[in-house]
Amino acid sequence: MGTVKTRYGTTEELINLIRTAKRFGLEVYCDLVTNHNDNRASWQMNRYPDLIPEDFHIRSSSDTTNSEINFNSAGPLSYEMLNHDLVGLADIAHENGNQTLGGTPLLPAYAQLNIWGKPWFTRHPKTPQYYSGGNIVKEDVREYLKRNCWYLMNVVGFDGFRIDAVKHTNPSFFMKTIGQAGYDSHNADLLPYLYSFNPNAMIFGEVLSGNNWELREYAKTGMNVLDFPLVFNLRSVFNGGGFGDIGSLSNGFGIDAATGLGFQNGGVDPNVGVAFVQSHDDGPPQSNNLAHAFVLTRPGSAKVYYDGNNQNPSDYNQFPKPGRFDAVGNAGNTTTRMTDARYRFGRGTIFNRFQSSDLYVYERHVSGQSVLLVGLNDRGDTSLTQTVTTAFTSGTELEDLTGQQPNVVVNGSNQVTITIPSNSAVGNSNNATGYVMYAPVTAKPDGVAVVVSNTSGSEFTENTIASPIGTFATSSGTTWKAATVNTNTLNISINTTSVGHEAFVMLDNGSNGPIYSVLQNTAEGLKDGFMTTTKLSNGRFQLNNLDVSRLSDGLHMLRARVFNNTGTGPQVFNDFYYWFYLQRGLGTNWTIDGNLAEFGTQANWWQERTASSGANRLDGVFVSNDDQYLYVGVAGRVDATENLTNGMCVVIDSEVGGSGGLTSLTGINDDSGPATRLLSNTNLALPIGFKAKYLLSSFRNKGLSSSPEASV
Repeated sequence: MGTVKTRYGTTEELINLIRTAKRFGLEVYCDLVTNHNDNRASWQMNRYPDLIPEDFHIRSSSDTTNSEINFNSAGPLSYEMLNHDLVGLADIAHENGNQTLGGTPLLPAYAQLNIWGKPWFTRHPKTPQYYSGGNIVKEDVREYLKRNCWYLMNVVGFDGFRIDAVKHTNPSFFMKTIGQAGYDSHNADLLPYLYSFNPNAMIFGEVLSGNNWELREYAKTGMNVLDFPLVFNLRSVFNGGGFGDIGSLSNGFGIDAATGLGFQNGGVDPNVGVAFVQSHDDGPPQSNNLAHAFVLTRPGSAKVYYDGNNQNPSDYNQFPKPGRFDAVGNAGNTTTRMTDARYRFGRGTIFNRFQSSDLYVYERHVSGQSVLLVGLNDRGDTSLTQTVTTAFTSGTELEDLTGQQPNVVVNGSNQVTITIPSNSAVGNSNNATGYVMYAPVTAKPDGVAVVVSNTSGSEFTENTIASPIGTFATSSGTTWKAATVNTNTLNISINTTSVGHEAFVMLDNGSNGPIYSVLQNTAEGLKDGFMTTTKLSNGRFQLNNLDVSRLSDGLHMLRARVFNNTGTGPQVFNDFYYWFYLQRGLGTNWTIDGNLAEFGTQANWWQERTASSGANRLDGVFVSNDDQYLYVGVAGRVDATENLTNGMCVVIDSEVGGSGGLTSLTGINDDSGPATRLLSNTNLALPIGFKAKYLLSSFRNKGLSSSPEASV
């Protein structure tokens, strides 16, 4: 649109965001649109970047219109579904040839048809960095989309994709299989291509359908699918003031005989489906909290939709729809308590303990033993009490992770009696917290859970930092604490209640194995990436002399994971976090004066300043970058009265320790202009080991010059 920086920032800022998120073990997914481009009414068909009209479903190059899909009549994988525009959005032609195009395509001179009848030409002739290996090649629109995905995953760094409007694209575009519905899309196979360089990528598609055959056709391409059958069931169960049959969600695993598609607990097989309650397209059912409590404690992947508290939460007529206002803890901890239960205890299989039209109680089992007991009550007028048999060992004390009910103890018959609150509260009908989530009592902080100090025993001070809250947040939001660390060695103490039996520490995401010898291939992977600590006593642990010298400056995280003594039973744990800013480099209050003493051994640049008069001064060095280039600039003043002898120079070694470059500048002899003449006459002495690759010179408050007569 004529600019480099979008309203959301630059490519480099996005790359840095993802890189930082991964440092803390977070994965980042892109909402990928492969089916269409922008609305035809807002953008001319010949103005889409690097595309031509014949890449789309059009009638002809002179008539670039197309019929819109009729949701009331278009069947699964029908001609209309795969070829017509979705709500006016320009539909990309993924099939061989072009089903909608009439007559012979009128291609521009730089394009031709390939063997599959697709327009084929160089899409980005001037930007080799957009191509794998920098090799510019000709592509049809399918290869172009594949390359876009390569760029998003391998350059930008996304871990996977949520693919939009999947059912409007031929399944064969995602992966070609035998006897596939729809049209052939040779030279595509998007998913095998993506999995070839990231086998662990999470890719799930928006197949807005309850048709088992349609869901299966996309699932067998290798993608997971958003679980719309479950959403349809949730709307039936959790709307209408508690009159739905919550027990219907207890159905066990089954297979649709006609299609082979698996189902479990009200939705698609958890190995295929991605559960959700609401989205940017549709709001939640009335019992929003209860629906989320279910999807976050049943097996399988699940997502919580959040808008950053930037959509009016009381207006479901807008687009996008408002999301969960408390998804990340602002304005309440309802959702974060659920996600904590899922994170620590939502493991293994599901086992039903009690079900009726109003009450559903189930457990999550690891190796036949329980780790989590969940009770859901959809009654808005009363609490419900139920005694159930569990797979917890006799005598286990359980705590309600929602914080609503007191602890209970499993009796000698392996039974426990639990009370599940009403799903209504004052001013809130049938959308309160009608659920409990019981798990074994785990370690809690005893004072400050994680204390970090330097080798002299001085603790680092933690500062309180406010989190962003969004436009429509209903409170001041959450806060967190982070210390500033300016040393390379840390001592760590962990202090918990006596239930803490053993503790481990992870630095950032635990990927620094070669440096720290972290654990690998542990049971359930619960200790992978962690380092062992020294146990002083129950609840007291220590890890001394942790070397952080190889970490970059910036925000880092220590995660202390403290386990109970469960013998041969499933492991249970609690996590405690310590955030710190590593700040040993430039620091603060530094000046550009040629003296690098304040930088100590961290200095990796050098400056020489020679002032021949009071009018000469060097005020700043500026460094910035985007996804392609590093930008370096200097600012200051030179005295123009001294007859073409004053200027400023920057010398850069862009590959420290590498080959090439100049170790001495005495041989430079360039008389093509004042700036180059200045470099030729200064004879700067470079530091030992410095190999100059780039030289920048500025003269007389002007830019770079090619000759003395140039205007700049």
